Amino acid sequence: MRWQRPLSAGVGVAPLRAHGSRWVGQFVRNMLEISNHARVALKQGAPLMEVAPSFIDLSAYNPALFGGAPPKPFVDRVLAVREYTLIQPLWRQAFLQRFNYDSALLGRIDDDALLPCSQVVNASFMVASDDPGVFDFYRDQLGLKPVGVQEIPYEQAMASRGVFDLREGECHWCYTFEEPRSGDTNDTRRSGRLYLFRFPSSSALPDRLSQSQPGHLGCSLFTWRVRDAAALRDASLAAGLKCTTLGEDEFDVSSFLCVTPDGMHWTFQQASTSEIASLSP
Repeated sequence: MRWQRPLSAGVGVAPLRAHGSRWVGQFVRNMLEISNHARVALKQGAPLMEVAPSFIDLSAYNPALFGGAPPKPFVDRVLAVREYTLIQPLWRQAFLQRFNYDSALLGRIDDDALLPCSQVVNASFMVASDDPGVFDFYRDQLGLKPVGVQEIPYEQAMASRGVFDLREGECHWCYTFEEPRSGDTNDTRRSGRLYLFRFPSSSALPDRLSQSQPGHLGCSLFTWRVRDAAALRDASLAAGLKCTTLGEDEFDVSSFLCVTPDGMHWTFQQASTSEIASLSP
C-alpha cells in the first residue's frame, strides 16, 4: 500500500521493544543468506537494524507438542528454531528457520525465490498493559482459537531476551491465537496466527502506537479476511469499538476499519464465496 500524503516516516528502524510495535513472521530456508544481504546493505549505507539469530529449544519451549525430555547434545537430534530479526524503514520481519521438524501447513517456502521464504505466517505486536484481557477481542469478536497465554520471566526467556532487549527481572506474556481450523499437531497447524505480547506498564516501553497506525510509513496496518464482515462490524460496535462504515476498498472488496481494545487499527475484509468455501473444515 502506498500513502499519497504520509503523515510521517513511521517508526523507522526503531527496535521492536515499544508500545504499539508491529512486525510479521515468516519461515525461511537459510536465514544466514538473508543476513548476508543485510550486511551488504549496511556496508552500502542502507538504514536497517538486525538482531543476531537466537536459539529456541522446542523441547523446553513447547513440551506438549515436542516432548519435554531434553536432548542429549551430539547424540540426539535437536528440535529447534532459530529466529533472526531484520528491521528496515518499511519492513519489520522475524525470520524463522526450522531444524529437524516440519509443519507442512504452517508456512510454504518458495525454493525458487532469491531468498527462499514462506508467506507471512504470524502477525505480532506489543503493548504495555496491566489488563490480562486486553486481547480478548480476537477470541470473542474475531473468532480466532486461543491456544494459550505464556508467562515468560526473564530467566526463562529464549528469543525474546535479545529481540525485546529484556531487563533482568522483567516479565512479559505471549498470547497465541490461531486460525480456527488449525490443529494441535505439527501436521495440522496452519498459517494465520497472532503472536501478541503484553508487557506490564511498569516496563515503561517507548510509546510508538501513534506512529504505527494507518497513514504512517512502514508496518502500520494489518488486514484480515472474514466470513461475514457486516456481522463482525455489528459485534465490534456492540462491544463499544470504533469502526468505519462498511464499504468497498481500493480492491473493490467490502471492508471496514476498526480500532481494537489494544489500540491497534485493523482492516477487516469480506471473504469471497469461493474463499469461504475453501475455509470449510
